[in-house]
Amino acid sequence: MTRKVLQHLPGSCPADVRFADAPGLDISNHSRPWKVKNVAGCELQPSPEGAVVGTGEGLPRPAPGDLPWHLKTNWDKRDLGRNSRDIAMFREYLELTGKLTLDLTLYDMEKRETVVLHLPYMHRWNPQYRNQTLARFYKFNEWWLEQGRPPLTLLTLTTYQDGEHSREQVGGYTIEESFEILKTSWEKLRHMLRKRILCRPFDYLWTMEPHESGYPHLHVAIVGELEDWQKKKTKTLWNDYRAGSYEHGAQFEDSKLDAKGDIKNAGFYLFKYLGKGFCIDPEQMSPGELRFNAQLWKHGWRQWGASRGISKVMKLDSQDSDRFRFLEAGVSMTGWETTFREATAEQKQAIRDELEQMRHNYEFL
Repeated sequence: MTRKVLQHLPGSCPADVRFADAPGLDISNHSRPWKVKNVAGCELQPSPEGAVVGTGEGLPRPAPGDLPWHLKTNWDKRDLGRNSRDIAMFREYLELTGKLTLDLTLYDMEKRETVVLHLPYMHRWNPQYRNQTLARFYKFNEWWLEQGRPPLTLLTLTTYQDGEHSREQVGGYTIEESFEILKTSWEKLRHMLRKRILCRPFDYLWTMEPHESGYPHLHVAIVGELEDWQKKKTKTLWNDYRAGSYEHGAQFEDSKLDAKGDIKNAGFYLFKYLGKGFCIDPEQMSPGELRFNAQLWKHGWRQWGASRGISKVMKLDSQDSDRFRFLEAGVSMTGWETTFREATAEQKQAIRDELEQMRHNYEFL
């Protein structure tokens, strides 16, 4: 959906509010066109319990002492600043898009008639998107089984946060800084794995989930085994990047997924990590999950990704892709509709020419 469409939605925020919902390349959304720049005019609304929507107030909070020392943060201190505004805008986005319908007008080349499809507005918090993502992990699992269940080395990457230990080491990172550092450090580590540690191209699949605080961490499944010295080098590099500590920043699981292990479905094993932060209803999210998802939405961070080879494996099958031709796209809600894209005159003429050629070929036969 274009920025222009969202600007003209009835009852929406002012035009200087931008929305970002489409995942992009790698961890960041390289194609994100929208971003929250100003929230003037978008007031926080009280919840039935009297708490302010978007702050996480009124939701159960775990005791700080329940967290390991290296994950203790100041997240449980009431924050009515930037994070709360992000959460409020995220909630409003979900409420608004939940009312929208995507209207596609296509031409059916087989039946030779115009068809109109009314689809739910799609974003990553939509149930249909979750189902599509699960289908992609099914694809990965099928490939893994077909390959004879090759060993998968499991790596968890965690950044410093804003607790006392993190402030002593690096001055502490905000949740936004943590997302960015996780992205850039993983990119550098991936390059070093290929060039200096494994010394070969390698396939991988990663998923991102939130800590209890809402800070992100990555679970990476690397196809193949790493020797002890390679694991130590990986941990050292993560520490050198000042992303996380040597002890807790890059952690390898003792067990690995292979034909001798107990895990029979690697795709589902990895999807469970994604599912922890893959909530749909904000009312069911903990305060940390709200912070996490609000940042995903605001900056367009991806929640999972894979190497080029694995991405091809996880590609969903497209059916009847050559049967239909695009004519028009719009969005609508009760009492309102608009068109945001339409086929050009040249594209429509190309459809007519194609139909004429099909008629000619049929008569020739």
